Amino acid sequence: MGEFRKRILRPLSFPLIAVLFVGALVISLSRVLLAVPTASSTLIALIVAAEVLGIASLIAATSRTKPAQRALMLLLALSLIGGGVASAEIGTRHEELVVGVPEAIAAKSIAFNTKELHFPADTKVQLTFTNDDISVQHNVAIFTDPSQSTNLFRGSVITGPASIPYAVPPLKPGHYYFHCDIHPQQMNGTVIVGGPPGGPTTQPTNVSTAPPSTSSPTPPPPGGQAQNVLVIAKNIAFNVKTIDLKANSLISLTLDNQDPGIPHNLEILTGPNGSTLVAGPAPFGGPAKQTWTFTAPAPGTYYFHCIVHPQQMNGTVTVR
Repeated sequence: MGEFRKRILRPLSFPLIAVLFVGALVISLSRVLLAVPTASSTLIALIVAAEVLGIASLIAATSRTKPAQRALMLLLALSLIGGGVASAEIGTRHEELVVGVPEAIAAKSIAFNTKELHFPADTKVQLTFTNDDISVQHNVAIFTDPSQSTNLFRGSVITGPASIPYAVPPLKPGHYYFHCDIHPQQMNGTVIVGGPPGGPTTQPTNVSTAPPSTSSPTPPPPGGQAQNVLVIAKNIAFNVKTIDLKANSLISLTLDNQDPGIPHNLEILTGPNGSTLVAGPAPFGGPAKQTWTFTAPAPGTYYFHCIVHPQQMNGTVTVR
């Protein structure tokens, strides 16, 4: 048994241990390189390569390594293995498939640099997202409408400063809603698919781009003189933040949409998250006007908004 251990086990154990040790180093290095950003992985690989060359030169230059040198090499190896274990817990960096028509959007100071994204219809889009907010997380997510009931695309969250290419799948012609999942109230906008910026585009079935055949106010129902109210929508904003109404009176409300190709409407609710009191017309694209009549509710304070852009376009209705 002693002879077997001396002639077989010992000669085999040294190369086997060496292979296992080198394998652990290689796997650890690969986990580190996969976990860090691409630019950092290149720098780390160069540093490790320089260390390997330095250690090899040291071993070749001396017939016998000193205890301090062996301790340093062991420390470097253990550090690399430790980094590999930590990187395995973090996971690999997310890589998006970069294909399609190039588009770009950026985030800075908790805001997107645009309120509109324009995509071609039925075409893959490469959306390059740049986060310029240091140590702040952002992303881009696309939904069918502001209710966010149906998600069409959700990009990975990144911490700034950083940039990432998103592969957005083909979308049908129409208007959609996008926001940052981390800051949905401050960072949102409209995705217009199938039309040039500022020009007409095909809308979803519940959105009309055509104005009524006449833009003159609709006559109020018999029974009294209507209170005329004009609200203008321009640059994704209403021109008023407060609408004053007379309680239980006839109201003739005209919405003047001056945003070309962008749908707006106006509805009155019991509160910001309340039930609808006056629905108004379906969203319609500008430039166009629509007028409708209704009976004002009982005295109190209510809320109005555009259902397409509820975060940017809203206000208070005061009924006296």
